[in-house]
Formats: sequence, C-alpha cells, structure tokens
Amino acid sequence: MSIESKLFARLQGETITQYTLKNSHHLALRLITFGARVQQLRLPDQTGADPNLIAGFVTLQDYLQQPEPFGALMGPDCLHPTRTDWQNWNWEAQIIENTVVMQLHLTDGLNDLPGTQTITVTHQLDDDNVWTIHLQVQSDTPIELRPNYNLAFMLTGDPARTIDHQQMTLGDMTKPVAATQTTQTHVQLSDDRWTLRYQANGGGLAISTYDHIDESTNFNGILGHPKATVGIRALATDDDQPILVNAAHAFEQTTRIKLQAN
Repeated sequence: MSIESKLFARLQGETITQYTLKNSHHLALRLITFGARVQQLRLPDQTGADPNLIAGFVTLQDYLQQPEPFGALMGPDCLHPTRTDWQNWNWEAQIIENTVVMQLHLTDGLNDLPGTQTITVTHQLDDDNVWTIHLQVQSDTPIELRPNYNLAFMLTGDPARTIDHQQMTLGDMTKPVAATQTTQTHVQLSDDRWTLRYQANGGGLAISTYDHIDESTNFNGILGHPKATVGIRALATDDDQPILVNAAHAFEQTTRIKLQAN
C-alpha cells in the first residue's frame, strides 16, 4: 500500500492537493482537496487497459466550469446545494498511517447554518480492493443533514458509451441498471470488464443514471450524454429525510466499495 501527494492546482492563494492511494493490485484512487473530491478510480483489466472508472476531470478549471459537481462531498443537504456548501471549500488533509483524512471546520454562518461544524472524511484502501469511506459530521448546535458523496461510476471506462448493457444486482434480483430507490444497503454493478460492489450503512440507496447530463458536460473533450454513468447515493434515512445532528449525536456513515476486474 502506498499514498502519495502532490500539487494539483492553486486557487486564490490556496493550494489544492492531490492524493493517490494505490494497492498491490494496482488499484489507484485519486482525491483532491477541493470539495474533498474523488477524481479517479482505476484498476487495470485483464488486457492491461486502465481507464478512469469514475466521473472526474483533469484540471481544476474543468471542475469549476462543469455544471455537475462530480466526485464532491455534497452537504449539508445534497438535494438543495448552495454556493457555500462543502463541495465549494478547499479541505485540509493529511496522511495518517494508511489513510487520507480530509477535514472541514466551519464556524457560525459560514455555510448558512448556525453553530460550528467539523466534517471529517477518511479514505482507506486495502489489498482486497476494498475502498472504505468514513464520514463524520459534528455540530455544537442542532442542524439537519442530508449529505452525499456525488460518485458517478463509469465502468465502461468511456464517457461516450452508455450503461444500457450493464447489470445491477439488488438483493436476489439482477436487472439492467435503472434509476431507483431501495431500502437495500448494498448493490452490485457489472460491466464486461469490471464489477463493483457498493455497501453503506443507513436507510438504503438511491441509484441514478444522470439523465440530466447533456452536451453541457464535457468529459475532458468527450461530450456528455444521459446514461453515461451510474450514481449511487447512500440515504441517511429510509424515507430520504434529513437527519438531526447535535452536540450529543454526531452523524456517521461508512461506505465500502469493492472493485474487481472480470
């Protein structure tokens, strides 16, 4: 297991850093501190091909110009984003043993909420190709949260291809990928070359096929279109309502994503 960091960009005097976690199977996970974003997820297939399997961009300018905040940690309410939300901040980050820990500390009113919040997200990768995300939100004042990591998986490895041929397994049922909401807390996505398993604690999952994507989203030179990616959102509650956080009760959520080459 290795973790490396390097300069990604500078913005208004701030340094945006890229972190790369890599295991012995050459599974690579790249993160940037702007919005605590997931930038790349790569695992060579049987032929050695190694495309990015998650929607992300090459430059900071791409992230600033594209209408969809791909890879960002959305909050406090992912369904009603504002300009002061978590995805628009440059997070502090550090390597602690075999993890990358990103943290955002917001004082009263900075993101249109009362009180002080500390948001911590920890990324870990192991040699079983399991990527673990642990999110914690602490607040000294009662607030409501509906956070989400806006992860859009692109197991085709090609934003010009649709996901219509992929299979989605929820519980005992396997069917073509479609937008849905379920109380299941785990889902499997299968493409010709890769299989991804996603599991999160909480109230269930919301699956999206990003039907709102059109030519206004440019994937590093390739024009976007609906059904190029699959989004998976872990619900805080089974009815997808916000959850109350206060000084005595922090919000915590753990997500595990396993990626395999077929």
